[in-house]
Amino acid sequence: MVEAAKGKTAKKISLRTVERLSVYRRMLEELSREGVESIHSSRLAELVEVTPAQLRRDLAAFGSFGNIARGYDVRRTAETISEIIGTHEVQDIALVGVGNLGRALLSYGGFEERGFHISVAFDSDPEKAGRIFAGRRCHGLDDLETVLRESEVRILILATKSEGLQEIVDRAAAAGVRGFLNFVPKITATPPGCFIEPIDISAKLEKLSFLSRQDDERTVERPPEIRGGGMRTERILVVDDDRDLVASIEAFLSARGFVVSTANNGKEAYASIVKERPDLIILDVMMDYEEEGMVLASALKTDGPTRDIPIIMLSGFNVQKDIRDKVLASLMGQDLPAETFMQKPVKLADLAARVESLLGGMELERPPWPPEKG
Repeated sequence: MVEAAKGKTAKKISLRTVERLSVYRRMLEELSREGVESIHSSRLAELVEVTPAQLRRDLAAFGSFGNIARGYDVRRTAETISEIIGTHEVQDIALVGVGNLGRALLSYGGFEERGFHISVAFDSDPEKAGRIFAGRRCHGLDDLETVLRESEVRILILATKSEGLQEIVDRAAAAGVRGFLNFVPKITATPPGCFIEPIDISAKLEKLSFLSRQDDERTVERPPEIRGGGMRTERILVVDDDRDLVASIEAFLSARGFVVSTANNGKEAYASIVKERPDLIILDVMMDYEEEGMVLASALKTDGPTRDIPIIMLSGFNVQKDIRDKVLASLMGQDLPAETFMQKPVKLADLAARVESLLGGMELERPPWPPEKG
């Protein structure tokens, strides 16, 4: 986990979220070049192969984006993401290793388009020291700390030999480098406060070699997928005092790729909501007391980060009509559509279809969660 960008939020952000932000920005920039001015979350999510709920959750971690009528402003959202990840201005990075791969990286023009410029290079070969490669002067490794400190580089690309790699990483970290893009197929210990992103091309080829030899793709277990090939990431909270029903719903939805958490009463549910931050809640009307589910749902539908979480209310056959009407009247006043009320015994396939429908159709951008208390 990493801290969010300064001025946005103090909550910790997963590294996968940071990776997805880069994908979002790239797609938004492409859309902007095509003349698209605005886009809704459902369409953008489809283009980048994630769920709408995941996309909204990623962006909401950094503030308010878009509106229900127009969706996201394409150009402005791309610019904001660039500021968040620090690529709104071109930043200098460094390279160790001026062999065939290193020279190819120096000559690659795509880095500057994405906000990066390889300003300095290093190599262990004394004969390369002082020479110019693709417009950059190559320094010997003896000058590593001095040059890195002077250039204030925070990212270093590793394209050198595996021998002495750990020493290079440690020395660079001591000189202020915090991020390493490692093309060397060797496991390296990460210095405190640093991040290493391995790019092991051989390992990827070995993986593809295995996969390409399988006559039946079903012999390889794949993660659950959604339309477009993206992996499911929606979080569902199931709240009911019927533990058998909870277990059945959990198993059924988990098999379809949802991330499911459970609770057996309102108190447990609220604690789980704060911790897990679900994208949808399946909630029993009556648990420890007659209207516990209704009370919890009404509380969640007040202003705040839980306001726009869809809720499916479950009720038994024996629930009196006046209680049903009271539940619906209360929740309708909080903008919860009536079709989210389902009667027990509920068919799991119907429940899953309702979940899919609600998550796939959401367009309202959820307010950001308050900072976590440290």
